[in-house]
Amino acid sequence: DRTSAPTSLTAKIPLTVVVTAMNEADVLRETLQDNLTELPNGEFLIVPAAASDDGTHTVLANIASEFPDRVRIEAGDTGSKAGDLNQIWSLIDTPFVLILDADERVNRDSVAHGLQTMLSNPEAGIVQGRKVATHPSSTTLSAFVTIERQHSTWIDHPFMDSAFHAGHFAGSSAILRRQVV
Repeated sequence: DRTSAPTSLTAKIPLTVVVTAMNEADVLRETLQDNLTELPNGEFLIVPAAASDDGTHTVLANIASEFPDRVRIEAGDTGSKAGDLNQIWSLIDTPFVLILDADERVNRDSVAHGLQTMLSNPEAGIVQGRKVATHPSSTTLSAFVTIERQHSTWIDHPFMDSAFHAGHFAGSSAILRRQVV
């Protein structure tokens, strides 16, 4: 029941927010500050790709100095997002992990609903969030992506679940139970 997940869960449940970034200097400051505000008790572990060459590392160093108790930076040097996540996983000590891309913004209530789902279903290992465009009809590409995401959420995911008993993971915007990984 979506109405039963109190937003206060985001303040009570230990959560590490892992943000991956590759050449994201132009969006990182804004989205990270928004996410720090939305999840005031979250620990943030930022994983910039070592190969980033657009100023991402400088932006992150500045943010980490502004929030030394909440933001850690661990450069990923494996050459892939998945490899970088595997590399830093042992640094996470909270029971739940929210994985985000650098350009994603979270909603505190959505995170609370995801945490409530995890707490209510101890066998669940992942809750995939639904990505929504900020301005879904601002461009033709935004409109197309919005329609594609709706199709995927309404048709593909239920089909994969019923036909193959397989969950969907888009690579970000998901809460994972740390011990499962």
